[in-house]
Amino acid sequence: MLFGLGDKVPVVNRGCVNFCYNTPHTENSEHHDWKWVHVDGTEKENSQHQQVCKHCNKEGTIERCKFDLPTTETGTHTCKDCGYSYTDEITPTGTPVYVYFKTVNTKNELVKVESGVTYNANGSSWATLGKLVTATPVTPEKKNILGAEVKTSSNFVKHDSNKDFDLDWISEWVDLKRDNGAAGYESEAPFGTHVWHLDGQVNVYKLSYDANRPAGVTADVTVPDSAYYLPGWNAPVSTDDPTLQGYNFGGWYKEPECVNEAKEKVAVAEDTVLYAK
Repeated sequence: MLFGLGDKVPVVNRGCVNFCYNTPHTENSEHHDWKWVHVDGTEKENSQHQQVCKHCNKEGTIERCKFDLPTTETGTHTCKDCGYSYTDEITPTGTPVYVYFKTVNTKNELVKVESGVTYNANGSSWATLGKLVTATPVTPEKKNILGAEVKTSSNFVKHDSNKDFDLDWISEWVDLKRDNGAAGYESEAPFGTHVWHLDGQVNVYKLSYDANRPAGVTADVTVPDSAYYLPGWNAPVSTDDPTLQGYNFGGWYKEPECVNEAKEKVAVAEDTVLYAK
């Protein structure tokens, strides 16, 4: 078809058609039909791609490639936009798995312990335990296999926030899943990156106080607040003495009959009650 002077000539614009008046498409045209092209000289996880017009080859925006497989994992990585791909050339060192745990009471309710755990900043009862790099193919049903690696493998490294945490406190592994980002490892797994999370559970125990009123006494007695502790933790015995008019406080004991006194610290291996004398 021939166009005369003044005729409208179709020009492609991002999948639609625009018209200019008998004007060839050039770099100075208002609209361009862009495609993403890999930028030469950029490689692997540092690769970039650039917008290039399909008709005049004008160059536009440059961005980092968006790979379908996180660059923290081994395998073939393909950009979703420009199609550039690369495969890790070194022997795969394994898949990173970020390990967390929650603390729960005997009713399976989320609670926080008084000592021994640094919780994540979001205010929940979850904490970062560390990072495992595993050669085991990671699938959700392998949570216990990877949990065993956490406790035995040198490829697991504790996070600084809980470096003194005893791995034997983990009572069970409750979930292995992909999640968004990794708390405590934001520089390598920021929000928007889906990585493997292994979640464990720690059963913790409550230390509480009983006024142990003498028979027939119904007056209110204020006792110290209860608190939760890690299994077997040597919890400090409260120094806040309860008061009851007409009686002197004689210490905290491990049984209502007041036979064995709890002095300074008490091991909390189960829900424990101390009784006033």
